[in-house]
Amino acid sequence: MTQGPKISRQNQLQQLLNGLGKHYANTPIVLAGVTYAPGELQAMIQADLAAMTATAQAKAAYSAQVQVERNSHAKVNPVIGLLKNFVISQVGNTQDASSTLADFGFSPRKSTKKTLATKVEAMEQTKVTRTLRHTGGKRQKEQIKGTTLVTLPPAPLAAATNSTPKP
Repeated sequence: MTQGPKISRQNQLQQLLNGLGKHYANTPIVLAGVTYAPGELQAMIQADLAAMTATAQAKAAYSAQVQVERNSHAKVNPVIGLLKNFVISQVGNTQDASSTLADFGFSPRKSTKKTLATKVEAMEQTKVTRTLRHTGGKRQKEQIKGTTLVTLPPAPLAAATNSTPKP
């Protein structure tokens, strides 16, 4: 186990118990105006040690239960996936089977069918885009007659490479 504040405190409390038993076994001790019998101090320290031990045991038990739960999930999750596939293959995965799927805690897949309004909006957007970009179909492109534009030679590279900033 790694050394940490809790281990250090347990060691310190154990040493306090040993020191009280060895040096002040029969002598009352006055701390902050309160007189304590050695047995009373030892009982307080022993109770603190017991609480720390109980906490460590509870944490270990909790960690063990968490691991049991994780192992259970790892074992059951593939079976649940297969069961879901089985139920879907039996009743379907559409909105019509939603009540049966809901009995198993599943939901049907969402419909991806586009509505008429969505299709109309998409067609309008396509027309606007084609108009703005001056694109035509295959037949429109065949009907275009005319000469091609003369291309200009590229600009000299010397002007482009001499672009050092002035100080």
